[in-house]
Amino acid sequence: MSITPKAQTVLSILQEQSLLLEKIGHILDEGIGRAYDEFDTPNHEGTESFFVCEEAIAECLSLLGLLDDDNL
Repeated sequence: MSITPKAQTVLSILQEQSLLLEKIGHILDEGIGRAYDEFDTPNHEGTESFFVCEEAIAECLSLLGLLDDDNL
């Protein structure tokens, strides 16, 4: 049994989306980890933690095409 061209196209799209979601997961995981480390610093107000998370979210939105590089 062979895979039709249409099925091959669908599989390729699914694989690309899976890789994109995996990359987004890594970006968010890293950003949250950095933000937590920043917030856990003694005598720290947590402001930088907010910006670290905001940066990670903006990078993810850019990967999804929802935010262009000029707005990063």
